[in-house]
Amino acid sequence: MLNSPMNKDILKIMFFLIILILSSSSWADRCVENRAAIDIGSGTTKLKVAQVDVCKQKIIKYLYQEEKAVAYKAHLLTSVNKSISQEFAQKGLMVLKALKQNAKKYKPIKFRAAATSVFRTAKNSRVIINNFREQLRIDIHVISQEREGRLGFYGAAARVKDNIEDIVVWDIGGGSMQFSFINKKGAQKNKQDLAIHNSKSIRQGKVQVKGYKIASESFKKILIQSKGLDIRAHSTPNPLDSKALVVGKKVALNMKKSFLSYDNYKNKKFYGIGGLHYYSIKGQVKKAKYTSKDIAQVLQKKWGLTDKNIGGDYAPLQVSNLVLVYSVMNSFKISSVEAIKVNLADGLLVEND
Repeated sequence: MLNSPMNKDILKIMFFLIILILSSSSWADRCVENRAAIDIGSGTTKLKVAQVDVCKQKIIKYLYQEEKAVAYKAHLLTSVNKSISQEFAQKGLMVLKALKQNAKKYKPIKFRAAATSVFRTAKNSRVIINNFREQLRIDIHVISQEREGRLGFYGAAARVKDNIEDIVVWDIGGGSMQFSFINKKGAQKNKQDLAIHNSKSIRQGKVQVKGYKIASESFKKILIQSKGLDIRAHSTPNPLDSKALVVGKKVALNMKKSFLSYDNYKNKKFYGIGGLHYYSIKGQVKKAKYTSKDIAQVLQKKWGLTDKNIGGDYAPLQVSNLVLVYSVMNSFKISSVEAIKVNLADGLLVEND
C-alpha cells in the first residue's frame, strides 16, 4: 500500500510541509535577537535591553531597563570653558560601565548608544565620546537634534494605538526639547510602515521635528537668573513662587513664534516622552494624562518649597519642570498630554544599520 502512487504523493507533500515549517521556524529565529541601547541624555543616562524582531523592526519584549542620574548639562552650565571636566566625564563613564555590565547578563548581540544635546555643545565632547567608545567597546554617536526627535517619534509610534498621522510626540530632556510629527504630505497610511524607521524613510522626511534649546536644565538656569542669582553659586531656583509663571510665559511665547500653525495640531493627540514627562510631571500630578489645569493645581502646593522639602535627586528641577510644561501647554493651546515610558533607547533598539 505504501508503494502506491497516491501514497508516494502524500509522503512527498508531508515531507515538503515539514521542510517548509522547519525553514519558516529557522527564518523566524534569524529575525529575533537581543539588543541593548543606551540614551546618554543631558541629565539622565538610560539603558534598555529587549528582544527585537529585526525583520519587522519591532520590540517583542523588554528584558531589562535601568536609569541613572548624570547631570552633564547642569555641570556644563557652571563650566567656565564650556567643557566637561575629566572628573565628571569619569563619573559618566563609571555609570556606563555599570549599565553595560548589567546588560551583558541578557547576552545582547547588538549594543549601541546615542549622546544628545550636551555633547553637541561641550567643546571637548569628541574627546570624551572617543574615550567612552574605547573604554566600553560599543558604538556611540553624538546625534543631531533632528535625529533625536525622529528616534523619539519612532519609539512612541511603536507603542501607541492611534493613527500616527494624528499624534505629536513631545520630548523634553536636560538640554533640548523636540516636537515630532508626521508631515501628511506624501505620508504613508500604514502605521507599521511608518514605525519602521529605516534610512530611506528618514531621507524622505516623513517625520518632521521642531527643536528648541529650552529644556529642563536651561529653564532652571533662566529661573535662577530671574531671581538675580549667580548660577555658579546657586544650583537650584527653589523656593519658587507664582512669579515663575511670568518667566515661563515669556519663554513659551518666544518659542511659539516658530512653532506649528495652530490649525495643524489642534486636533492631534500629544504624547510626552522622556523622564521629565513620565517621572517628573506624571509623578507629581499623579496622572498619566494631564492638562495645564492639573499642573496648576499641583503648583499651588509647590510654591515656597525648598529642595529639602521636595526631596530626591531631581529636587532642584521638579517645580521648574511643572512651570515649563504648564507655560508651553498654555501658550501652544495644548489641551492635554499623555506621558508614556519611551526614550531614545526605544528607537535605537529597533533601528537597523
